Amino acid sequence: ELFYAVESGKFDTTIIHPGTYILMRTLIIDANMTLINKDPEQTAILDGNSTTRVLEISVGTVKLRGLQVTRGKLQAGGYGAGILVESGVVTLETCIISSNNIKRGHEAYGAGVAIKDGTTHFYDCTLFENDADASGRSQGGGLHVEGGVLSLTNCNIHSNNAWGDYGASGGGISIVQGQVILTGCSIFDNLATWTGGGIAIHGGSLFAHNSVISDNGAYNY
Repeated sequence: ELFYAVESGKFDTTIIHPGTYILMRTLIIDANMTLINKDPEQTAILDGNSTTRVLEISVGTVKLRGLQVTRGKLQAGGYGAGILVESGVVTLETCIISSNNIKRGHEAYGAGVAIKDGTTHFYDCTLFENDADASGRSQGGGLHVEGGVLSLTNCNIHSNNAWGDYGASGGGISIVQGQVILTGCSIFDNLATWTGGGIAIHGGSLFAHNSVISDNGAYNY
């Protein structure tokens, strides 16, 4: 029912009940969609079952509210085990992105969320315990940004990791291109095995307002 409601194109709003939704494949959003938890006092969990990416957003105006995206997994590297944003205007409110991981591939980008383009807003969200682990380059345990505009307001990004034998960076956030704006955020206890334990900036820009970036670690820098 969840896949039909989201992917059929017949509905622009899907309200789901609290509970755990085990996904055996990626839930794909390629049109305007609002996906919200009916009862914000309880948890609605989208669970990748450690076998698949949880969400892929390719286009449209998309709003996610009151969801936990967890246990997404990419077995052979790639982008976004929890959520992959290809483009569109995407808003996440009071969401939790946790325990997603990318393993075994040569490259790993954004275990929690990978953003390639578009405009993405996070409000009152938490990203934690997401791991990007690759034999080669690994960027962004929590978040990886390759383009577009990303804003985060009152968010916590902590306990995420970027592991790799070459060029592992951005345990919390990795920025390659695009613009990232932090307002009232805390970035802490993230780790990278090369550089930028909290945030690694390879290109693009970062603006931080009333935010705390602390207690992050990198082995080499």
